[in-house]
Amino acid sequence: MAPAPAVAERIELAKLCSSKDWSKAIRVLDSLLSQSCGVQDLCNRAFCYSQLELHKHVIKDCNKALQLDPKLLQAYILKGRAFSSLGRKEEALSVLEQGYEHAVCQSADLKQLLELEDLLKIAKENGSCQNGTMESSELSFPARGSVVSRSSEISDNHVKSNGKSQPSSKLSKQIEAHNKLQNGSSTDVRGESVLDSQPKPKDESHPTETNVTHTKLMRKSVLDDSSESGTGSSMVYGESSDFPDICSDSFSLSDIHNELMDEANRSKKFCVARISKSKSINVDFRLSRGIAQVNDGKYAYAISIFDKILQEEPDYPEALIGRGTAYAFQRELHAAIADFTKAIQSNPSAGEAWKRRGQARAALGESAKAIADLTKAMEFEPNSSDILHERGIVNYKFKDYKAAVEDLSACVKVDVDNKSAYTYLGLALSSLGEYRKAEEAHMKAIQIDKSFLEAWTHLTQFYQDVANGERALQCIREILKIDGRFAKAYHLHGMLLHGTGEHRNAIKELSIGLSIDSSSIESLYLRASCYHAIGEFKEAVKDYDAALDLELDSMEKFALQCLAFYQKEIALYTASKFNTEFSWFDLDGDIDPLFKVKYE
Repeated sequence: MAPAPAVAERIELAKLCSSKDWSKAIRVLDSLLSQSCGVQDLCNRAFCYSQLELHKHVIKDCNKALQLDPKLLQAYILKGRAFSSLGRKEEALSVLEQGYEHAVCQSADLKQLLELEDLLKIAKENGSCQNGTMESSELSFPARGSVVSRSSEISDNHVKSNGKSQPSSKLSKQIEAHNKLQNGSSTDVRGESVLDSQPKPKDESHPTETNVTHTKLMRKSVLDDSSESGTGSSMVYGESSDFPDICSDSFSLSDIHNELMDEANRSKKFCVARISKSKSINVDFRLSRGIAQVNDGKYAYAISIFDKILQEEPDYPEALIGRGTAYAFQRELHAAIADFTKAIQSNPSAGEAWKRRGQARAALGESAKAIADLTKAMEFEPNSSDILHERGIVNYKFKDYKAAVEDLSACVKVDVDNKSAYTYLGLALSSLGEYRKAEEAHMKAIQIDKSFLEAWTHLTQFYQDVANGERALQCIREILKIDGRFAKAYHLHGMLLHGTGEHRNAIKELSIGLSIDSSSIESLYLRASCYHAIGEFKEAVKDYDAALDLELDSMEKFALQCLAFYQKEIALYTASKFNTEFSWFDLDGDIDPLFKVKYE
């Protein structure tokens, strides 16, 4: 009889882990977590993400696991390493210190306690948690595993049964029989011949090195679910009483990985055979490399990597999401949406695809579709601070300020240190007229990070909106202390001077900003308006033309281009009448009525 569905998924997960097919293992874990959100499965998925170097996903899963169990040491270890890999050294040190405090208090798992102690010592000695000194997250954890392995309590040669020791060959034969049922031949955990180049001896009364490791792997794959499958599972695995110490609610992929690596160190033949035959390792390696290229800003190269993967597997969701993300960064939004859509068709439960398609649609101005996608993504990650943050910003940009306040308020409840959410919450509250709360939200963002330029910028705009020029100027000075070449600060100062009628001084500030960022349509339009105001029409027309020549990436900038077009025509008309009698100046009579209607 075939194993129960839950047990079958666990067996498949164990096999995928042993063959290092991390992306498919993540899909299995997604399915398991949709049925029941277990702490160990969250850590398992975080571990798989770490193998693909998706460190932000590692942190997200570890945060969820720690919400369920604040004393879970494995989550602290994985989270600390992820922060280190992202270069967030102070946060890595803080997480490891928190984990160590819990480890010292409970002392339940001495192996993890020692690991945390080592990692913390290295972090303190170097002043940071560096990838070179800490264990690399690419292929394996340190020899000292992140979880005490249950199977390490069981000898390789014996399995406990009713208080007696029995040779493990019985279990090996049962597993071998299970493989025959599944694959029709004796195979290793990947379903391939163990050593094709090695002649097999006729007498196989002793378990091979591969079978020993396979036995360990299958021990890990048997869960508490197997007890629910009754006698059906006993036909494959034997009676559950034959190995009571093996069954558990969940198993740690890092344990399995450690055992496989230990076994590989003892048997080079096994290691070579596994790697040389596994196509999935190559695919996941390329996937990881492609994602790294996206993170480094090398989008064209990343796309070429994903293209090669998709030539082999056209419906590979992770590769489609990766390529779509690269397209999105290149502003090829329609191509990005096409890839995200295909990823959703291939795997409708891919929450990341729904979220990224929502972001791409928001950039195109498709507000309703963007909100729908982000809302769908929330179904797969309820109360996700990341998605709440994204949806809140989209709601704000499309002027649904109440919805923005709801989403961003919910976001900061889940993620109290989300500085971006706080500053956008301030913008939304200000738009609703709740100025005191808006100021508090902006100040909270700055309190979290005093060098957060976006929050300083939004606070400056807030003070300008409430006509507090003195405080706005103070904020601009603080911005320039942080970054003297921050072009937006000069634009804000120009706006402040323009509002008080100091057009020539405004032109000076805006010119400095444009020397840093010549493509700022806001600064070009504002400087053109200042030139227009003081009668320097030639310079005004130049800036209006420059604004019209820029490529657009948002509806707000398109609105400025429309204004630039009309203002340019007004400037040209005024210049043509400048040296004539004042009575000849008749803007209403000379300008075509259709032009005026369009302008309004």
